[in-house]
Amino acid sequence: MCTSRFDFAAGAMLSVAACLCLSASARAELIEVSAECEAKVVETVFGDLGTEDSALERYPETTSVLPMRVDAGVTREISEEVKGIGLAFSQFKDPRIQTDEIPDELNLDAAAYSRPFFVGYEVVARVKESRKIQPTASETNRLDGEETEFLSSFYIQGLLVAVAEIGKDNLDGLMARVTARVVHERPGREPQAVLQAVYELRGKSNRRVELVTSGQADPNGVSDLDLSPLLGEIETLRVALLPAVRMDYAYHATIGETSTLTATLLVELESIPGGTGVGAAFGMPGEKIGQVIDAVVGGTTGSKTVQSINNAISALPPPALDFLTPPGQGTFDVADLLGPLCPVSGIVGMIGFVAVLGRAGAGRRGRL
Repeated sequence: MCTSRFDFAAGAMLSVAACLCLSASARAELIEVSAECEAKVVETVFGDLGTEDSALERYPETTSVLPMRVDAGVTREISEEVKGIGLAFSQFKDPRIQTDEIPDELNLDAAAYSRPFFVGYEVVARVKESRKIQPTASETNRLDGEETEFLSSFYIQGLLVAVAEIGKDNLDGLMARVTARVVHERPGREPQAVLQAVYELRGKSNRRVELVTSGQADPNGVSDLDLSPLLGEIETLRVALLPAVRMDYAYHATIGETSTLTATLLVELESIPGGTGVGAAFGMPGEKIGQVIDAVVGGTTGSKTVQSINNAISALPPPALDFLTPPGQGTFDVADLLGPLCPVSGIVGMIGFVAVLGRAGAGRRGRL
């Protein structure tokens, strides 16, 4: 369950808090939390499957320690020089730990870069969280057995990146995609997908990259940044920035009955041969894209690419994100998200999910 720590005394924040949690006192009992993290990188050579690396952890089945994290990576070296690389990282933090930060338990960071004409990469980073919950009569002012509709929200904050070198005109097949999904499961009923949203950067001919959305994804919530002026050897640089995208969903639950909400955040990347790169960061500092460019292109191209993204982000009107981390320079804090994810329906709700780029620099989070 989720309750507000604004206590309706947050001044200018009041209207925002109210639209997320109509009551600060109601709760639903959290019975159990489980999670799964996956990271996978597959190299393609002349279109065929090549080297693969993957990792998978499940909480509490395979590990009892949180945060739970996995990573995978594949590198292609030619004459002892890195010519291609794919990296994936997935992390889940315990949402039950109370801090002064907003929830940021779903964390992904992934990137790939392919320079040879015969090498490409497919990268997957996924984190899934399941919460078994039970709305109670005492906390909702409803009777046991009464079916009630709950409204909730899923916030994500992060970015997708596509890059290509000078002279790489045909970008067909280049792709960076993030999918947010929430499924509600009730006893004796088929699981119901209550939220499905997809944001995708898709390469086209003539160096074009387009933003495509589907499901409940709102393209108006995305800053689509074309930063394509030359950056050393990088000619195309396109960024889809999700500064604080809110996606609402509804589901029905029976008072006194246990049900499960499962949130999945999935990143899928595909680089194509001949000098292209892709990246994505949600809930993480966003280091991978700079790392893979520096590893393959060399010099400070990766750092300059990240700096170009930083400059564009800092010029955006609020809510803006703090800077990405240049390769090798540690972590950073990001601007606050406005509040916890709480269901609302006038009676109080249960629980929501959030994936945030970086950590909150200040602010308050929801309690379970």
